[in-house]
Amino acid sequence: MSPPGAVPQPPRRPAELRKTLKPLLEKRRRARINESLNQLKTLILPLVCKDSSLYSKLEKADILEMTVQFLREVPAAPSAPGEPPSRPPPAGARPGAHGRLSAEPSESFRAGYRACLAGLGALLAPAPPLPPRHRLPEPPPPAHPKAAPSPPAVPLCAAPTPLWRPW
Repeated sequence: MSPPGAVPQPPRRPAELRKTLKPLLEKRRRARINESLNQLKTLILPLVCKDSSLYSKLEKADILEMTVQFLREVPAAPSAPGEPPSRPPPAGARPGAHGRLSAEPSESFRAGYRACLAGLGALLAPAPPLPPRHRLPEPPPPAHPKAAPSPPAVPLCAAPTPLWRPW
């Protein structure tokens, strides 16, 4: 809303509008780039074993070079013999069960849960087996999409338990 007494201006032509919006859009674009580079710097410095306090004023090119160098040194994901190295999935796609791409969040969750358990299993394979009470639970079974949500087992308005305080 314009201030009282202001003279209404006629609508601007597209060329004039572009002239005024271009610097604003460029400023936003540069801010996004700088923010992403700062995030990249905070992520990459610990990975290349550099003290972030010593590298507080890195140039953008240095951040990008360190990232490229680190990514080249990271070993590729192991693949089957004779198989080309795997490529990352397209943006927005999520891995589903059995490596398929899926848009279902519940399927993606279960696949991620299984992959995490498999990774933990490989990491902890040399350790002696745990008793059943100390093992991780299996992921929840898939809910039937047409089933009505079940009521909570405990009423939501149950009597509150007294809060323990150390004083």
